[in-house]
Amino acid sequence: MAGMTNKTSRWNDWMGRARLCCRATTAINASSTTVHAAVAELENASAPAAREAVEALRAAEAALARAREAVDAAMKARTLTAANREVHYGLAG
Repeated sequence: MAGMTNKTSRWNDWMGRARLCCRATTAINASSTTVHAAVAELENASAPAAREAVEALRAAEAALARAREAVDAAMKARTLTAANREVHYGLAG
């Protein structure tokens, strides 16, 4: 019975990491939407501070895009190994 508990625990850990990736994607998307809206609002402003803010926001957009790519790569790796993990953990039907 201890073996099954260990397999179930590892499966739960794996699923927890997958859920974390999904939550990260949701947070990144929400942040990206907020940054995009702020850029759109400040783009037409003529004040130097507004231009500096737009530059900083564009850098934030780029960082969010890189973060999204990293999470997408992690999810792809999880998807590619899911079938193997299910068999390994004894959960395949």
